[in-house]
Amino acid sequence: LVDAALGAAKEPAADAEDAAADLDSYTGRFAALWGVTDVADLGGRLRLLQPNQPDPTVAMGKLEVVDADTLRIADAVGFASPGETVRYHRSDGRVTKVVIGGLDVVPIEEHVRVMRGLDRIGLGGPHAPS
Repeated sequence: LVDAALGAAKEPAADAEDAAADLDSYTGRFAALWGVTDVADLGGRLRLLQPNQPDPTVAMGKLEVVDADTLRIADAVGFASPGETVRYHRSDGRVTKVVIGGLDVVPIEEHVRVMRGLDRIGLGGPHAPS
């Protein structure tokens, strides 16, 4: 991760929107039934990481700021949805849900709270808040 951050710091910003954005407003750890995803600021650039991987940088995606609630997956490997958007849903300034390439994820704390309240998990069940 340190090498990825150092390399990212050398990259020019994709555009003026990226350079002016408050990157902290996008970062966080998000979860769904299928796993955990991080949006991280590495060297002043946003990256999409899968922290459950032995090396989370192998399938790391590069993100570009589109607007205050939208990122674009600018570069990714394999089936990681390059070109698709990452859309943030907020309430009172807090992130309530993120849609990454069509998959809804919620802040990890909310996911854990919902999962702890379930007796069992099944497809189509209440895995995350609506």
